[in-house]
Amino acid sequence: MPYLLLATFLWGTSFVAGKYAIAMADAAWVVLFRLLIAACCTLPASIRFLRHHRLSRAQCKALLLLALLTYPVTFLLQFIGLQHTSAASATTMIGLAPLMVILVGHYCFHKTASARIWLLGAVAFLGVFLLVGGSPRGEVSVFGCALVFVSTIVAAFWVHLSVPMLMEIGSRAYTALTLQLGTLLTLAPALWLAHGTPIRWSASGIAAIVYLGLGCSLLAAWAWNRGLQDVPAERSGIFLALEPTFGVLLAVVCLSERLAPSAALGVALVLSAAALAMMPRGRV
Repeated sequence: MPYLLLATFLWGTSFVAGKYAIAMADAAWVVLFRLLIAACCTLPASIRFLRHHRLSRAQCKALLLLALLTYPVTFLLQFIGLQHTSAASATTMIGLAPLMVILVGHYCFHKTASARIWLLGAVAFLGVFLLVGGSPRGEVSVFGCALVFVSTIVAAFWVHLSVPMLMEIGSRAYTALTLQLGTLLTLAPALWLAHGTPIRWSASGIAAIVYLGLGCSLLAAWAWNRGLQDVPAERSGIFLALEPTFGVLLAVVCLSERLAPSAALGVALVLSAAALAMMPRGRV
């Protein structure tokens, strides 16, 4: 569990760091740079693993799919969304991730969701509506929030799909291999999306990208994958509920972002619904 707590804290800080990085370069550049840093650091681990282990064709296909969902799809959706909306609203949308893990599990992986979960889901969506509608004009974008929301659905799929592969090859090899593959798969869409956009180099932007690469990509990915070896995918959602808590608080403190009373209520509803959804039924 400490591994999952560390991962969600680092992910919670990613949108705040992302705002500094996006001030320097387009979101697609930011995603590509952070993944290149993480991939270079994990390359030796990938080489060592592949020297001593032979992956089956099924394992290769699974790793390719998981790398695609985890990195280019999730990261590009999140950071392009962040480019259009505030860090506080983006991290609040991430608060829907625990519910998405449960709902995707219910519909796609035959894991039944109770009536309580559906009720909490409605409360969470009400919270999102209040957040978007109650924030100062120009600070929150429906389009940006929608992209981040779609990323939570994608993340729910790879959370469930990654567990069997983690058990087969271990968290270190899984993290390294998916980062290598994910970076390669990010190259083409990132270069296409960022084509022609200038990079305004700055010390704060470079520092933010390095932090995103080493902390929010490399260390967070390893900690999350290591934690999933001990905690079922459904229970891991309680830690995902902590991610926007860290993110919203840091956005208010570090970026001086404002939350109107109705928007603050929306944040509270999303986080409360996510946390209650993961509590044992008898304790709610």
